[in-house]
Amino acid sequence: MQNYDNRLTGILFVLAGALGFSAKAVLVKLAFATQPEIDVITLMALRMGMALPFFVVIALFLKRKDSGQLTSDILVPVFALGLLGYYLASYLDFWGLKFIPAGLERAILFTYPTIVVLLSALVYKTRLTGKTMLALVISYGGIVLAFSSYAALSTAGNFDNLKTGSLLVFSAAISFAIFILGSARMIHKIGSIQFTAWSMIVACIATLIHFFVVNDISDILVPGKVLFIAAILAIFSTVIPSFFIAAGIKRIGASTASIVNSTGPIITIILGYYLLDEHLAVTQFIGIILVIAGAALVSRK
Repeated sequence: MQNYDNRLTGILFVLAGALGFSAKAVLVKLAFATQPEIDVITLMALRMGMALPFFVVIALFLKRKDSGQLTSDILVPVFALGLLGYYLASYLDFWGLKFIPAGLERAILFTYPTIVVLLSALVYKTRLTGKTMLALVISYGGIVLAFSSYAALSTAGNFDNLKTGSLLVFSAAISFAIFILGSARMIHKIGSIQFTAWSMIVACIATLIHFFVVNDISDILVPGKVLFIAAILAIFSTVIPSFFIAAGIKRIGASTASIVNSTGPIITIILGYYLLDEHLAVTQFIGIILVIAGAALVSRK
């Protein structure tokens, strides 16, 4: 009974984390719709600036508990991975959301497990099995189908935006896949929560430096509604889901967590329908389902 309760708690943690992360795209689109002139780095700075104190407190608490030694051979790769996975990937993702619907963004971003597999084969010479190859064909076939369906409904100008946004989000998926590939060793050494806290601190600081280099401080004086959206982004789509996912994986394992987490794009589609009035054609929905199926199959392996 205790194992069942522990497993159920883990599944609920991962679902809550998936909900938080999946709402990110919709919240970003809402912020851009509320204040179209706001630039990507300003919105990111608001989000990361609000999230930073939470991660600092968690990191200091874990340091007091001596939860893993933070030597230079650990800190350097953690900093590099934080820049790659939570700063660069987020920047490219936010930028891409300027141009494409939230549902398509989530589908493209969800190809990162397949990119991890391809990078593993390239870097570590791991063998691609028949099942893995089938998963890759399903996932990328779904992307082609979804993109083609969106393109068929686009005007010439919108098609250019569709291409630009899709390339930006796919670049974010590549960046995050490299982060995932490099994070396993660090997580093994210092634990998932401490790794998340420190890599997020690095990303937050990098985002704020980027903002102050290219923008004026007055740019953060945004309308109250945008500030409220940024606060939700920081707390409910950054801080809380980061640790919910980590806690869920600890209870049910990465394989089961990856299957539960595959609900993410569907959650984004539902939120996009109700909050952004985004409607999907049948072919778009089928394409996104294929992406989820391929990614979930690869993630489970």
